[in-house]
Amino acid sequence: MPHRCLLVCCCRVIIIAAGVVVATITRSAAAAGIAAQPAMLMWAGPDVANSGALLLASSLLTVLGLARAGQEFTREPKAVALATELATGAMFAFALVYTGMVRPTKVIGFLSVTHPAWDLTLLFVMAGALLMALPGFQLLLRRKIISKPYCAQDFELPIANKIDLQLVTGAVLFGAGWGLSGICPGPAVVAAAAMPSSQVLAFVAAMLAGMMLQGMLAGLLANPKAESAAA
Repeated sequence: MPHRCLLVCCCRVIIIAAGVVVATITRSAAAAGIAAQPAMLMWAGPDVANSGALLLASSLLTVLGLARAGQEFTREPKAVALATELATGAMFAFALVYTGMVRPTKVIGFLSVTHPAWDLTLLFVMAGALLMALPGFQLLLRRKIISKPYCAQDFELPIANKIDLQLVTGAVLFGAGWGLSGICPGPAVVAAAAMPSSQVLAFVAAMLAGMMLQGMLAGLLANPKAESAAA
């Protein structure tokens, strides 16, 4: 588990570093029309704070309800798993909208560290997610509090345990696209459904094409290896 955590952290660092470099070199902030004025950090107003508290409370109640359903409806694991995916997907989408990660200008402002309008608020979003996820996984998996999730058959963990060329190349490409467009796959899907625009739809189309191309190339590269192993 520690090796996987280190792997995930290294991958995140590479992605952000690539995004910062590309956003700085290409001047993505100026291209996105972000004014060269310092971004002001301020406490959220009552409406924003109340919405956040409501989102947090709803998420906790939903998680507790799903955990209870997973214990009660053991004969319908697929139905419980589907309900869990729908609920967690909806919570994730709401959180992306709430934190502003579906707005390309918000992300580009975060990655453009040399721009006068550098916006570091997304750093708090990432730090909050890591502070919740990393200790939680460590506690559940290392202390063996539960043998499997309540709403799934098993914990789905990354199988990779080393940093190789494929991982680094993928992380660099991901970060470069993030720095150029200010969008990544999760927020892109949410934005395409909630606030479609030509930029977002073009990104989603290019993303799907890239996924298909990667799958085709992976298949082509795997076939010679399988044939040589059989021979």
